[in-house]
Amino acid sequence: MSNDIEKTAANYLVRMSDIEPKAVKWLWPLWIPQGKITMLRGNGGTGKTSFALKLASIVSNGGGLPMLQGNHGDHNNHDYSYHNVKPGNVLFISAEDDLADTIAPRLISYGANMDRVFAYRESTEQKLQYTSELFEQLIWEAQPSLILVDPVQGFFGGADMNRANHVRPIMTHLRILAEKYNCAMVLIEHLTKSGRSGGFHRGLGSIDITSAARSVLMLGNDPNNSEERGVCQIKGNLGYMPGVIGFSITDEGFDWNPDTYLTPDIIEGRHNKKDLMHVMSALEDAKDFLCDILSEGAQLCADVELEARQSGISQKTLRRAREALKVVVIRQGFGTPASWVLPNTISPKDNQNT
Repeated sequence: MSNDIEKTAANYLVRMSDIEPKAVKWLWPLWIPQGKITMLRGNGGTGKTSFALKLASIVSNGGGLPMLQGNHGDHNNHDYSYHNVKPGNVLFISAEDDLADTIAPRLISYGANMDRVFAYRESTEQKLQYTSELFEQLIWEAQPSLILVDPVQGFFGGADMNRANHVRPIMTHLRILAEKYNCAMVLIEHLTKSGRSGGFHRGLGSIDITSAARSVLMLGNDPNNSEERGVCQIKGNLGYMPGVIGFSITDEGFDWNPDTYLTPDIIEGRHNKKDLMHVMSALEDAKDFLCDILSEGAQLCADVELEARQSGISQKTLRRAREALKVVVIRQGFGTPASWVLPNTISPKDNQNT
């Protein structure tokens, strides 16, 4: 073997005893790793761009991202704690939405720190591509904690997205950039129309796009109620969260919803009508239970919750039923146990203690 070949090999060969193990850094623990690629996918109308801009708002200010509690994201428990994110810059690269009439108004409505959010202004002189010098220059200038690309398909240039030998070197380049600048790179992805394979195999183009991501998140909604939305993780190489984090998008803004009844199967379109009817039936049963037990007036909250458990009603479903019925919480005085009462049976005395 020639000396030149030996020298070249020596540049790329590393002894594992020289590698110092390190912990994974997270922007959003178990959901979005720092210095890695994350895919955010969903059908049209599920709120991918709004979700991404909410993330931008939280990162730009330094805020809380919801974390599922109980059994590492058991979908039967949607109670949230929040992970505090340090304020950081955000780079938003979009091939679809207008910055002035779409992106800026949404960021403002979500309370983003607009000085920390940078956006790529598309030029007719130079088309942005992942492998162009301009792409890395944007990252260097913005110094972002979070990069959002919407959609991932928009910046492959002349590469054929369906051919692995075209896609693989580009995704490797993006992975190296994410690690080099220690930023969470979130690539927003449209899906194929067929739902037979669930969410994992529905990405457009080569499977190498999905394979390059260390985390793949999927957005979805109840097919009978588009306002009931959620996000779940369908791939997690560095940790896995099997639950659903709910959210809602309204004219007033974006809100997390800890009481969602959505499951990963519903998000991915794997459910059947019987499954969904069972979920909705449980809610109706809980509403009937509350109407019955509160029909004669206020009852201690602890007593209602105990009887609900004995009747096989989960705390999550009871809470959703309580909110659906607009049950009022009352106290007779400071430090006294809380009671629940239906709004149509509340007395003038109770009304003074709400």
